[in-house]
Amino acid sequence: MRFRTVLVGALVVIAVAVGGMVASSWTDISALVSGVRASSELCSTFDEDERLDLMGVETPTRMLDVEGSLDPYTCRWSTSDPSQGSFVQVVSAPAEQWAASVATALASQPPAGDPRRVRQLRRAAAQPIATGADGCRFARRLFRLGGAPDGAPRLVAESLSTTGEPMMMAQSCVDGRYAAVMVAKPAVAVDQALARRTDRALRRLEESPQD
Repeated sequence: MRFRTVLVGALVVIAVAVGGMVASSWTDISALVSGVRASSELCSTFDEDERLDLMGVETPTRMLDVEGSLDPYTCRWSTSDPSQGSFVQVVSAPAEQWAASVATALASQPPAGDPRRVRQLRRAAAQPIATGADGCRFARRLFRLGGAPDGAPRLVAESLSTTGEPMMMAQSCVDGRYAAVMVAKPAVAVDQALARRTDRALRRLEESPQD
C-alpha cells in the first residue's frame, strides 16, 4: 500500500513528538523516546551504508543515553564526535504508547508558541487513546496541524534540533504503529532530495518486523 508523502517547509510541532530533542515554533515536547534498551530488531534496521546514504558521513556510534521515556522504541547513531549534533535516529513504537506519551507531555508542559496551536494540540491530546487505531487517529490530527492533508498517515518535514541544527523528519502511523526517521547534521541541505531519502528510509522501517 502506498501513502502520500507531504513535505512541509516550516518548523512544525509534529517534529518534536518522536524523541529527537527537537525545537519547534509552536511548543516544545522534546525528548519523549529513550534508546537505552532499544530492541536489536530496531537497531539492525539500517546498516552503516544505509545511514551513510542518509547522512552523507559515517555514523559509527550507537548512542545509549537518549533522553526520554518510550524505551525501547528508538535507536540513534551519531558521528564519532556526538557533540557535533549529527545523528540518524529511528523510532518504531505502538501508536497508543507513543500518543499517550505525547499527550502527557502536552498536558504537563507550560504553553509556549502560538496559543491557538497549543489549544488545538491539547484538544487533540484530550481524546481517549486506548488502542493503536486511537494512536494513529491522534497522529493524523498532528500531521494535519503540521500541514498534511486531512487524514494523511504520513508527513515529511524539516525542523531544528535543540542545538539549532537543521533536521529532516519523516513520520507515519500505519496499522497501529508509529514510525519516524530523523536526520540531523550541521549545514545539511534540507531539501527535496533529503526528503525523498528520509521518506524511503521510513518505508523500510515500516516494512521491518518489530516486536
